[in-house]
Parts: sequence; C-alpha cells; structure tokens
Amino acid sequence: EGHAYCIPLEPPWAIWTAEELRDIHRILGAILTHPNSIIIAFNSKFDLMWLRTRNIEARCDCDPMMGATLLDENLPHSLEACVQLYVDPNFHKPEPDKISQWKWEEIWPYNCGDADWTLRLAHVMNMKLPQEPTSEILYHELIMPVQTRTLPSLELTGIYIHEDKLNEADQKCVEEISKHRASIQEHVPQDYIPPVKSKKSLRMGFNPGSPKQLGDLLFNILDLPGGSLTPSGDWSTAESVLIDLKGKHPIVVPITEFRKYSKYKSTYIDAWRTWRDPHGFIHPHYHLRPVTGRLSSDDPNLQQTPRDILIRGILGAPPGWVLLCFDYSQIEMRVAAHYAKDENLIKVFTDGRDVHIETVVLMTGLSPDNIDKETRKKAKAI
Repeated sequence: EGHAYCIPLEPPWAIWTAEELRDIHRILGAILTHPNSIIIAFNSKFDLMWLRTRNIEARCDCDPMMGATLLDENLPHSLEACVQLYVDPNFHKPEPDKISQWKWEEIWPYNCGDADWTLRLAHVMNMKLPQEPTSEILYHELIMPVQTRTLPSLELTGIYIHEDKLNEADQKCVEEISKHRASIQEHVPQDYIPPVKSKKSLRMGFNPGSPKQLGDLLFNILDLPGGSLTPSGDWSTAESVLIDLKGKHPIVVPITEFRKYSKYKSTYIDAWRTWRDPHGFIHPHYHLRPVTGRLSSDDPNLQQTPRDILIRGILGAPPGWVLLCFDYSQIEMRVAAHYAKDENLIKVFTDGRDVHIETVVLMTGLSPDNIDKETRKKAKAI
C-alpha cells in the first residue's frame, strides 16, 4: 500500500518504439497470466476487454467492486463509494473530466491512486467475504468467472444485426407513423391552437409526439374523462392513461400505434444503426449489478427489446451461424423443490405435470381441463 507504478501504453504519452511496445505487451501478458501473480482490478471486465483488444491476455483473481456488490447490492459501487464505505470516509476521487486532454503529470497520479485504493479495498474484501461463507462461495464460483471470462467474451463478440430486416422494419415504421399521424389529425379541430412556446412550433401545427399537446387535445379540447395531472401540472398521457381511454374515443388507437412505431424507430432501429460495427454487430455492455441478481445491459439495452418479431427479428446469427434460444423449464421452482424437499412439489416435477396448473387445482378445486391461460398466469405469480 502507498506504492504504485504507471506505464504509458498509448499516445500521446507513450514514448516507446513499436518494437519496444510489443515487448512491453509481451511482458505484461506474462505477468498478468503468471500462476504466482495475484491480479486485482476494480471493474475488471473493462480492463480485461481493453487488454484483449490489444492482444494482451490476462486474468483477474479479485475484483473489489464485485465483492462490494455481494456484501450489499443496494449501495452504489463506484470506486469512490466503496473506498468511502470500507477504507476512508473522507476519500474523494477527482473527476476524470476530459482526461484525453490531461498532461502526463496529471495522468500518472490519478492512475496510481486508482491502483492503490483498489489494493486497499481488496484487502478489506479478503477479510469481509470469509465472514459470509455463502457470499464467498458465490463470489469465487459464479460472480468472478462470469465477470472476468463470460461477460468480456459476450461483449466483444456482440449480437448480429440483419441489415435487410433492419431496413424492412425501418420502412414499415415510417409508413405506420405516417398513417397513424394522419388518423390522429382527423380528430384535431381545424381551428385548434396547440400550447407551444415558439412561432416555429406553431407553424408546424399539432405534434402527436408532444405529451403536453396531446394532453391538452385529449382532456381540454376533446373533453375525455379520467385525466390526471403530472407533478409539473400538465395532463398525463402515460400508457396507463391511454389504456383507460380505449373505447372512449376513436383517436386513442392511432395514438397508441403512433407511439409504438415511433419508439420502435428511435429506440431500436435508429439506435442500432448507430451502435452497429463495420461487421454488422452491436456490442451491449452487460452488468452483474442489479439487486435482482440478474444481468442488465446498456448501450444499447438489449434486454428490453420488444417481443414483436418486426424488431426482435432484426437480431440473429451472422451468415453460416445459427442462434439458439434456451429456456429452462420452471427452473426456479425446481430449485425451490430441491432445497425445500417438498414431497408434493417434487412429485409434480417427477410426474411431468405443470406446477402452475397444479397450483390452480389446489386453490380452486377446478379440473385441470377447465383452467384457462389467464388463471394459470395468476397461479404463476403466486
């Protein structure tokens, strides 16, 4: 602790020849994979991916960020937050604002500080995790292998975008947006003046994509029932509000469809074009941080892709490959049956019966043949 080194590997600070840099990469690779080395990195996934893109192989034995996540998943897990919680409550990390413009005299103390605080955190985690044996097992057997091996490979490989399907979906969205915009416009009075702040907006006329204008039209002009106000005092046009208005005016359906296709285009089609690499792949970032214990993703958030085949069908396998989807049948319930040693629950699975249908039978006494999808869904929640 209190000692660190920083080696500049890339311009503008690196002063090595190409041959010297190759030697440095080789030596780093040897150190970062040596069986006698203990490799520690905070948010190791980022470092391991960066190294791999430079053809430097590495492993990581300890990631204090993941240890802190296991100890309390509800707290923030930045380096600054972890150091304040576990090492020094007065610690404040300088913001790396415009770091690409920093001078070398600013860069190395910042990087060395990162390394030193990461080491101090690792010492704390090595004391705290053994105090929670189940967390320690989870950390070594699941969290670290996923964080250091699975996720870097997943991100670097990426997900393939079918360009032809992307273009087809784009064209479909443009057509649907135009069609539903025209349907909405049929219900807008010709003398209607939308609430706008500029003459330019006024000249453009009614904009169905504006929640403020839409709320004014629905509840002030068309006088539809059931309106509610947002904290800022405008009419709410949230999805739940539109659902309640269905069947009460013919404008509601085209508004819902207009919104759906507008979101498809902006959130998925246009965004995926931006994120796509020259080989047709997008590379979401995956995180093991949510309170639920599941993965999350961003840039882009692939896990919120709509089920609609128009959008989901854009994602797939590159030519010559096949994308397989696997879903473990009622895996959580099987794990529960195993740990609870519940004889009835175990028998349901060994007999090959549907556990959710059996739940409905127990609750209602209905025959399995008389149980519809909606009732099974309620039992599933239970």
